[in-house]
Amino acid sequence: MPSPAPPATAASTPKYRAFICYSQQDRIVAERVHRRLESYRVPKHLVGRETATGPAPSRLSPIFRDCDELAASSDIGAELKEAICASQFLIVLCSPAAAQSRWVNAEIEIFRTCGTENDRRILCAILSGDPGTSVPETECFPPALRQDTVDAAMPWHFPLAANFRSGTERHEDEELRLIAAMLDVNFDELKRREHVRRIRTLRRALIIALVLVLAFAALAAFAFLERGQAQRSAQHATRARSEAEKLVDFMIFDLRDKLESLGKLSLLEPANEKVRRYYETIAPEEENVELLRHRSFVLEQHGDDLVVKGDTRAADEYYRAAMAIRERLLNLKPKEDLLRTDLAGIHTKLSGIAHIQNNLTVALAEQTTATSIFEQLTQRDISNANCHFGLATALVGTASLHLQTGETNQAEKELRRAVEIFEQLVSVAPTPATVANCIAALNQLGQTLRKTGEKSEAEADLRRAISLGEKLLQKDPENAKLLEQFQFSHAVLSEVLGEAGRQDESLVQRREALKINRQLAALEPRNVEYQRGLASTCIMVGELLCQQNRYSDAEPYIREALSITEKLVAEHPGDKRCLADLPNHYNHLSGLYLGLGKPKEALQQTQRAVEIRRKICVGDPTNKEMKHWLGYDIHCAGVALLDLKRPTEAEKCFRESIAIANELVDVDPSNLVPLQFRALYELQFGAALRGQNRTDEARAAYRRCLQTVAQYTAKGGLAQSVHYPREEAEKALVALR
Repeated sequence: MPSPAPPATAASTPKYRAFICYSQQDRIVAERVHRRLESYRVPKHLVGRETATGPAPSRLSPIFRDCDELAASSDIGAELKEAICASQFLIVLCSPAAAQSRWVNAEIEIFRTCGTENDRRILCAILSGDPGTSVPETECFPPALRQDTVDAAMPWHFPLAANFRSGTERHEDEELRLIAAMLDVNFDELKRREHVRRIRTLRRALIIALVLVLAFAALAAFAFLERGQAQRSAQHATRARSEAEKLVDFMIFDLRDKLESLGKLSLLEPANEKVRRYYETIAPEEENVELLRHRSFVLEQHGDDLVVKGDTRAADEYYRAAMAIRERLLNLKPKEDLLRTDLAGIHTKLSGIAHIQNNLTVALAEQTTATSIFEQLTQRDISNANCHFGLATALVGTASLHLQTGETNQAEKELRRAVEIFEQLVSVAPTPATVANCIAALNQLGQTLRKTGEKSEAEADLRRAISLGEKLLQKDPENAKLLEQFQFSHAVLSEVLGEAGRQDESLVQRREALKINRQLAALEPRNVEYQRGLASTCIMVGELLCQQNRYSDAEPYIREALSITEKLVAEHPGDKRCLADLPNHYNHLSGLYLGLGKPKEALQQTQRAVEIRRKICVGDPTNKEMKHWLGYDIHCAGVALLDLKRPTEAEKCFRESIAIANELVDVDPSNLVPLQFRALYELQFGAALRGQNRTDEARAAYRRCLQTVAQYTAKGGLAQSVHYPREEAEKALVALR
């Protein structure tokens, strides 16, 4: 063993922040680590903080890395020993080559003898191999780092080991792990600060890009106005316009994708407005394909933003404007498959609008068109992964609509095919987008199997989805899109377990979903959808607790949901979705009060719900979904009145609810939801009549309830969805014989 250099005294100030110890076979990685660590800027709020290693510096430099080959030497030189002992930390790049290098081992032993605390200041970065295997070909820890080979008289601590193996992602996180140890700060705190810094960098990039877009657009306009220098101006304008469009292209695609994965799309809104105005200057007779294509994407993305804000009518207009451009592009370039993909995408968006507006017939027609386009594209080019991805995504959308129209078997076939396609894509290239969509398809399949009563298979698919999500989230823990699907997996699994009578397990899964909702809401506090999702899951946790008669435990969750939604309504008075959520939460609070034996308070909450919903329906009389929920709100008021022994008033409520359900059935016979709810309303109507001793009329109401159940199941509705009204109506008829 080489003779150690004299240990540094406690009072001495280290000359180097760290010494990088490595095998010459790992020199390239050592250079990169050295460069990254020395260039790292410590967050301002941490600089000067007192730590166990002294005040936190603004930079981690200098860091010593020996650049000379030692193979020909018989001993480590005095200068190198001095550098090792003058270093605050030792960073060991671990690999099988390093484990077998006597110089790497000697440097570690020297560092350990240079100070009493140095054993705790050894940091490892695993480049390849595995620690603790004792197999020379794969062991990556040098002997001086292995407990079984260290002198028993010396203190030993398993060193911090960051994972830099090739093939793994998120090396930035592992570098941060080393930096956090060197600064003596919490890794999660440092990572959050880096996340904030990354967002600020994106903001600056966005602002710069926007300024440049405006500048180039102004140059283009100026060039066009300078007609006296026609040739030169035309060239200048073409260049300026080309540069402007490159920046616009960056904002439309690259920057938007990055911000969307971080849940920060709201940052793009000011830029989107400027870009939209720029494209409005394009002449109607323009035939430049890329220019027109970009304009269609700008229109589509503005439609997306309007959907998020709840303005579906305006969104529909923008989507149709985008579709008109894409249809024109296909006329210009009929053999261009990429343009067909774009057209399929806009059909999917129009389907989504029709779905939100509760027009399932139109929604299914648009989604079927999108699916047909992707079917044709995959047949033309069977090796095109993007087309297969689009087809699988379209199949999931079509299946979702078939579920709502009662075509469960067809939905299941489509979902199984989508899952098969996604799993093949994941096996070839497990990108975050592909994995997230595979999880979404498994979620939907699990939801479908749950509705058909195949609960064991549903549970298996959902647990597959959760397993996929866990693996990817380890590499990308702040991917908002993935977190959304992961949350939904837990939520649907909670429903499956609850329906199987496993209430405690169901509650565990719902609380896991709530934890993810809180993570999303913290990731982007201004994101209205994340706040709504958090409120919704709070309600579901409260509902599960109510089902276990744990009303006191449920109350904080329901009140939290109500508080979140009331705040959203106050902050976003024009957002119809938030306003529509409010009566739903009042109804849940009403149910809680009924469970607590407080029917008066329950009635007050349902009356508030009905009042808000009536106002929404007056402002938007064609909105069938709001009309449906108005019928349900009125029914809830009727239930509270029954509990207060006021059957005459309850009867009026149920009559109105039934009338609304009948109206919706007449408007769209393919929509089974109004039928499902009408069965419930007829059941409660019968109860109100029984309360007034109107036995014959009550019997007739119960029979209509059973007729509605039969009609619902005959159209493909799931029997378990109407199990409660059927069972209760049959019991009531027996009692009235």
